Amino acid sequence: MIEREPKLIVWDLDDTFWRGTLTEGPVERVDAHVALVERLARRGVVSAIASKNDLDAARAELERMGVWELFVFPKIAWSPKGPLIRRIIEQARLRAVDVLFVDDIAAHREEVRLANEGIAVAPPEALAGVDPARWGKDDPALSRLSHYKILEAKEEEGAAFFSVPRDPIEFLRGAGIGVRIGGREACLAHFERVAELFERTNRLNFSKIRLPRQGLRALLSDARADVGAVWVRDRFGDYGLSGFYAVISGELAHFLFSCRVLDMGVEHFVFRHLEAHHPGLRCRFAGGLGRDASFVTLSSEPPLPAPAGAAGGYRVAFKGACDLEIGASILSRYVETSQELQIPLPSGVSDVFSSHTEYLRQRGAPVPDDLAFIGPQTTQSRVLDADFDALVVGLSVDYWSGLYRRNATGQRIAAGWFFCDLFGEEAAREYPEFVAWEDASGPRGYLAAHRDRIRKDYTFEGGVSPARFEENLRWLCAQVPAGRSLVLVNVADAGDASCPHGARVNPLLRERYRQLNAVVDRVVSEEPAVRLVDVRAIARPEDIQDMHTHLTRRCYVEIATELLALVLPARDAGLRAGAAAQLPGG
Repeated sequence: MIEREPKLIVWDLDDTFWRGTLTEGPVERVDAHVALVERLARRGVVSAIASKNDLDAARAELERMGVWELFVFPKIAWSPKGPLIRRIIEQARLRAVDVLFVDDIAAHREEVRLANEGIAVAPPEALAGVDPARWGKDDPALSRLSHYKILEAKEEEGAAFFSVPRDPIEFLRGAGIGVRIGGREACLAHFERVAELFERTNRLNFSKIRLPRQGLRALLSDARADVGAVWVRDRFGDYGLSGFYAVISGELAHFLFSCRVLDMGVEHFVFRHLEAHHPGLRCRFAGGLGRDASFVTLSSEPPLPAPAGAAGGYRVAFKGACDLEIGASILSRYVETSQELQIPLPSGVSDVFSSHTEYLRQRGAPVPDDLAFIGPQTTQSRVLDADFDALVVGLSVDYWSGLYRRNATGQRIAAGWFFCDLFGEEAAREYPEFVAWEDASGPRGYLAAHRDRIRKDYTFEGGVSPARFEENLRWLCAQVPAGRSLVLVNVADAGDASCPHGARVNPLLRERYRQLNAVVDRVVSEEPAVRLVDVRAIARPEDIQDMHTHLTRRCYVEIATELLALVLPARDAGLRAGAAAQLPGG
């Protein structure tokens, strides 16, 4: 079993990627492996090769199969695989823990494991259970593969350049390294990429802080902070948005870069740039930063097209889960927004249940203070108190979550899933794989920690009933002042979710989601101030990622497009068109 998601897979060839041994005769293509490499590349998980073979013969075979261009850093030589893979890891600017090595020979796997501490190793049959949709992120343009191809080209030219003794700075001067820096507006427009830097960057995260998305939103809205996104390119290619910084009250609080720009001097150049713009800059991690990087140039080209304008004074409030993040981020460039998407809990995880309509109706009510999956802010939503022109509410949590009623007070809390009392005695028998999955991945193992308390003090009600759901929506409509609009975002109700327990629960999901969608349709048709972003018309079956509520990036971009049309006022039709034109590709 492969326990963690890799960023890079290194394949052996003989009797692993293909059937047979190339030096002994014809080999047979394994269609499942070819398809896996292709699908993973479109999820941003890249493949490399470490094989004891003749390079020209192996390349010819891979070209015949049509997959040579999908591999990076091929190490095909009659050499021990441990050092070969160590070199691949160095060239890819990764850590061994980010890499999976696949080989049919146990001795080779052990050799590689001992030579590269932390690397994951597996036989080819372990890949049979891999679902590419569970790894990486949607990358239909193969942008991550392209970045590794750039690194590969640089490595090849660098090897030729340094075949005789030379100064490394000479190579960097000839590379034509340039950076562009964008401020707050650029960071907001590219929120997803900045958030990804915090999630993925290790080696060049100088501040050693993994800022969660909610914290990043707060940082980008902090008027005291000088924030910047850094784009990098050289004559080998464009590395895209590769860095981020934040200076708060004269101190460099965040400073991180993608490993794709490792050893290019970019971090030193940006650090000196910040020192020049913030005299007396304080930094607790400055050791080693600020070396000469005069070979890097600062481009005057703006990193983003300037927005067409702003909908002056227009305010939009958001309440929901991750399905609204892209739309909220984009709209924040054009209108004033207040956002309650996923609330961070004291335990360090996000309260994904806080957007449930039951909690909206409980505004101001106290919550149990000894349940780690509920925070003090769960029932303290301020979104309805905001002075908004439009309120956008994502309803996905109502669709899938379970409800538990407190026996003593009747207060409802949201937890788990509507179809299974995860805290109940029968759950382990009815859904053993599901309960085990929740125990492992829930907020700090909340099932095990709270099972006895929930069984004693609460009664499982399943999900919110259609009647109660409609009651909650009608209540929500009544909270929206006259002359303001309410935009609801529903859930796709077709296709099969891809998750460890999907096959068992897909029929239950479809039936329930269609019931609740019918309620939403009725409310929208009868309430004149309510509009709908209909995800059913956006998501195809293949777009559904997990429990029918997690979708591909294309869908989230289309949701953002719909929000632009519904939320921005009619008087700003030109602004809507300009904003839509700047949406990221799906």
